Amino acid sequence: MIMSYFISVYATDSEPADFLVKVAGDGLKIDEEKNVTREEFVTLILKLLYGEVDFSDTIDGQQIFRDVEKNNPYYFHIKAAKQLGIIRGDLFNNFYPDRQITVTEAVVMLLNAYGYARYANAKGGYPSGYITVANEIELTKNIQFSDTVTGEIASRMLYNSLFADVVLLDTIGSEYLKSEIINGVDMLSQRFRTEKYTALVVDNGFTSLEGNSICLDDQVVIKVLNNDEYIQVYVTEPGIQNCLGSKVNVYIRYDEINDRNEIIHYTLHKSSKEVMIYSDQIIDVTDGYIEYEPSPNYFKYVKMSLEQPAPIVIYNGSIMNTYNNDIFKAKDGIVRFVDSDGNGKYELLEITSFNFRGEIDTFGYINQDQPAWNIVVDQVNLEHYFISCKLNPRQNNLDIDKENSIIRFIQNDNIESFADIEPDDIISVALSPQKINGKKLYLLAVSKKKVTSPIYSYTESSIVLKDGEYKISSALINNFKIMIQYLERLIGLLFI
Repeated sequence: MIMSYFISVYATDSEPADFLVKVAGDGLKIDEEKNVTREEFVTLILKLLYGEVDFSDTIDGQQIFRDVEKNNPYYFHIKAAKQLGIIRGDLFNNFYPDRQITVTEAVVMLLNAYGYARYANAKGGYPSGYITVANEIELTKNIQFSDTVTGEIASRMLYNSLFADVVLLDTIGSEYLKSEIINGVDMLSQRFRTEKYTALVVDNGFTSLEGNSICLDDQVVIKVLNNDEYIQVYVTEPGIQNCLGSKVNVYIRYDEINDRNEIIHYTLHKSSKEVMIYSDQIIDVTDGYIEYEPSPNYFKYVKMSLEQPAPIVIYNGSIMNTYNNDIFKAKDGIVRFVDSDGNGKYELLEITSFNFRGEIDTFGYINQDQPAWNIVVDQVNLEHYFISCKLNPRQNNLDIDKENSIIRFIQNDNIESFADIEPDDIISVALSPQKINGKKLYLLAVSKKKVTSPIYSYTESSIVLKDGEYKISSALINNFKIMIQYLERLIGLLFI
């Protein structure tokens, strides 16, 4: 595998636009850069709260506003919003549909839609009462009233509205007799049957921090932090399996059709931090810290403080009770650091090494003094889980006993099974040193990336192409040297 250097810190933003689509469907897709008009915003509210309703089926009648023609593409949503008391016109019955909406106007529409109008009027009416209530229920969290309402701001306001307490309205006909705020019941749980939890990921489907793993590729286990409840839940999209040991905000929805709970969205908690580096960037390892070089020839090292008395260390899916510090220094591998509580000390270190081929030395330590187990795919046998390697097949062919093995694909969400592997793909194999529930664990990182470029410079272990420097896998270094020597003899010149 050819690798480029990187350091990554996972983002913790809640990504409200993406979340809205997952909760309410494609009707909530929003261009985050575009300014939002009044007609667009009120339509978004109705699609969020009444997504299953086809308002075009409503009986047409007198024109609702002077400036909203019946051929307006938003006409039926605007009409429904007026009938529901979400919007009203000015003294001349104008709505100004194509005017850019302000934060205050958006607040009024949302509070009317959620039944908070009475409370806003009791606190001073428009605009002060609405602003007061909006701040109280955190409708404007992370938003300034002076902000221009772009798609990003609009999606954040709609996102915030889902966590406002539900208002229960008792009615006879069209007259409201009583309204009551139901504390602790928000629109997200009532309307979308979705609950938000702050939790730790304690089992990613093959490694458990607390006992035996569930060993299921479509489920994880989380530990809810406010009550220590454990929830085993289905995963609808890949990603959270990569967050073992991290504190996350998890949104779980009950799927009535399949009678199961599913994670529809997650984000890292704001206090949680993850850093990933290549293992050969590590310069020094002590009991209290790990020091690494951010990039080649940077000559300024970074120290990562470790939780005491000792962090949890996971090597290729196995929790290591005993190890030496060389375990962190694989020639071809990645180390993931996790600080879930934000105290600046990393309490979990997850190592993915491609240099381990099952050998344990006489002291019981892992032997990583091996070329990386990298496969340039020649052929794939789906029946027997056999993959042949174009380069060095004797050493790098992969033959898996599928009845006695667990296989997980990592670092590429587009690879879900052997059927997704194609000739010329690069597979890096990380083998667990211990059996998981009696079975061998194979972590397979599949890359389909190919670069065609002149060679600008090279060393014995790296190569510079048009888009940057790449390391050469230890499994291919000898082949690379032979190729370069051949080219130098043939051409007499490498640099161009």
